[in-house]
Amino acid sequence: MDRTGTTDKPAEGIEPYTKTIGTTSTLNDLEAVTDDEWMIEKEANGFTPNADGTVTVKYNLSIGLKGTTVEGDNTKDSIIIDPGTYGREGRAAFTDKVTYESTDGTEVSYPAVKLTETLTVTGKDGNPMNAQSITVTPSFDNLAPITVTNGSILVPLDACEGQTTGTTVDKDAPYLSNYTVEVVYENYEDNFVAHYYDSKEEQQKLDVVNEADIEYQFYGETNKRTDESEATQPVGDVTKPAAINLSKYIVDYKTNTSKCTAGRILPMTQSVERLHTRFKRVTKKFRTSISLMRRQEYIPKSRVVTES
Repeated sequence: MDRTGTTDKPAEGIEPYTKTIGTTSTLNDLEAVTDDEWMIEKEANGFTPNADGTVTVKYNLSIGLKGTTVEGDNTKDSIIIDPGTYGREGRAAFTDKVTYESTDGTEVSYPAVKLTETLTVTGKDGNPMNAQSITVTPSFDNLAPITVTNGSILVPLDACEGQTTGTTVDKDAPYLSNYTVEVVYENYEDNFVAHYYDSKEEQQKLDVVNEADIEYQFYGETNKRTDESEATQPVGDVTKPAAINLSKYIVDYKTNTSKCTAGRILPMTQSVERLHTRFKRVTKKFRTSISLMRRQEYIPKSRVVTES
């Protein structure tokens, strides 16, 4: 109210007025934060001895958005494979990029993460073994293998451009990416193969442990994020003992054809004396078999005389 009346009924001749009083205020900075989180998964994929005496140990590698998988009563982190998730609005791009030359010579820019490959295997002598080479081959866009030097490299990731992820996502936003990792070791037979006469402990395969780490940074962030995964591939073999393949053939004098009457494989895992004894035993069985065949094959058939 005013001095001479109420607010809704001002006094006669008195007019209301408005006054603005300035104040000092500031608007807080706004920060957009992505909830994207990336992870790495690695699994062992066997080994292959090579003709040059080396052995190649293989791993499968995947890099993608982190999600969860329910297994019974347990929940674990796992890579999201749904393309729609990669195409949602608000996806953030990585700071690092790499210009990569494809097999057709075309240079293409890809989002990238720093990948560190750490291999651990203890030889039969108890000393660590070093890999001859490590290569990472992307499974997209026909990209050529990348050689890992000093343990770390920048690896390209597939991008959302051209994927079935919708139209609102940044074309340079990273997409689910898969790779093959191949690790080569020298002297497969000397380092990984045991003899049949070695102890059970010495015949165990050697575990080649591969730990992979990724480091990445989103645009607008100052901190780097990391994730890691580990896989173990047993590598090795056990030599088989030599063997004597003992066979006996009978030659048909009429047709001049031969056929095997019996055969036996004697493994060379016993003493010479014992092998000689077994050889005589098997030979005796062959003689018995031959004798029976002679009786069956050479006894004349009865002749039937027909009188008219």
